[in-house]
Amino acid sequence: MSSIDIQFHANPEEIIDFLDFLREEFHITIAYYFRNPYKIYLIENNQRLSDIFNPLQDESHIEFLIFQNKTKIILEATSPLNFLDLNDGCVCIAVGKMTNSSLEESSLNYRS
Repeated sequence: MSSIDIQFHANPEEIIDFLDFLREEFHITIAYYFRNPYKIYLIENNQRLSDIFNPLQDESHIEFLIFQNKTKIILEATSPLNFLDLNDGCVCIAVGKMTNSSLEESSLNYRS
């Protein structure tokens, strides 16, 4: 299995703007999940990411999942790694947190 992992600095608002751009330009499907406890949510096409993400800024870890084709998404997974195993070609964006002293790194990950 091949993979790529890129770390970058972007605040959560910049990531949301980027994801909104991708949805508008490429008609992709986006989901998000929390690690502890593991729970995944599919974002409906009529939902704005900023409406969903703003209430979640206090969560300890959130990842957005980008899919090209909604019909091929398998949501029945028991963990983040199991989800990635079931959904080849999914792009993950882990959102870094803003703290009082710094901005944690975000990352983009792809596994095929």
